[in-house]
Amino acid sequence: GRAYHAMARFHCSTSFITDIFNVFILIAGGLFLYAGRISFGDYSTFIVSVNLFINPVNTLIMFMEQFQNGVSGFKRFVEIMEEEPEKDAPNAQELTDVKGTIEFKDVNYAYDDSKEVLHNINLRLEKGRKLALVGPSGGGKTTLCNLIPRFYDVSKGRITLDGEDVKHFTLKSLRGSIGIVQQDV
Repeated sequence: GRAYHAMARFHCSTSFITDIFNVFILIAGGLFLYAGRISFGDYSTFIVSVNLFINPVNTLIMFMEQFQNGVSGFKRFVEIMEEEPEKDAPNAQELTDVKGTIEFKDVNYAYDDSKEVLHNINLRLEKGRKLALVGPSGGGKTTLCNLIPRFYDVSKGRITLDGEDVKHFTLKSLRGSIGIVQQDV
């Protein structure tokens, strides 16, 4: 965040200075040309020389921005590659013959220790019934849905599917039995 802020300030300030420099050269050169102190050839040569000097500076600035993006992307790539793969619980079973009754029992979930999103949720979703979750952004609606296929694991409490804790099923069979349409493509 700080690096991008610094790059934005640097890019804006150098662009501003470059533009002011070009305007100053055009005005000063025009005045010298009008006064007869320089010829049109001298004026043209000077403008071309200034642009030849400014272009490498702009190229260097663009390179530094691309380099920063590359370093940030590589750091994120390394974080993802070092992430522990998801594992099934010991003695996890295949989910078969799904009826579809889902129950949340005293479910709590926090993304980290400081921000609890869900607190003591008790909810029973009967087979074949429809449920609409309505609330403000950040209220936990998507998180609640992501807990069922175990994209996240509950911090406290348990979620059952047809009376069996979802942690007792293999992730592949659990997720293969659930259809999800995400709000973000």
